Amino acid sequence: MNNKLQKAYDLACSLIELPNSRKKHFSFLFIRNKPIQIGFNDSYKSHPLGSKFKTRYSSIHSELDLLKKIDFDTDLLRVADFVNVRLIPTTLELATSRPCAYCIDLLTYYGVKKVTYSTANNHWCEEIFR
Repeated sequence: MNNKLQKAYDLACSLIELPNSRKKHFSFLFIRNKPIQIGFNDSYKSHPLGSKFKTRYSSIHSELDLLKKIDFDTDLLRVADFVNVRLIPTTLELATSRPCAYCIDLLTYYGVKKVTYSTANNHWCEEIFR
């Protein structure tokens, strides 16, 4: 695991209690291996963009939470690295955190070209969007 992904994992472990949900999803924005913002899911809140991009659930996904926190700054999103992490709360093992189709639409709308995300069995994948 490279330095940036290790930092994302360590931060997610230290913040495991933050997501107000049984699923522990985190989104990180990095510039030069330094985390500059974090978002996490909230099963009990919603946002108008959730409706616009037709998310399946009336909840805030970690990707949307992060975008809100940076005020949807497309210039920042073009130069930063987007990393998603999902943890199993009882073991702190990585789980699949690939953005859902709705979040992919949201991310690409705001200029995100690539996401690195955790997968089961403590692996990582990178996906490039067109």
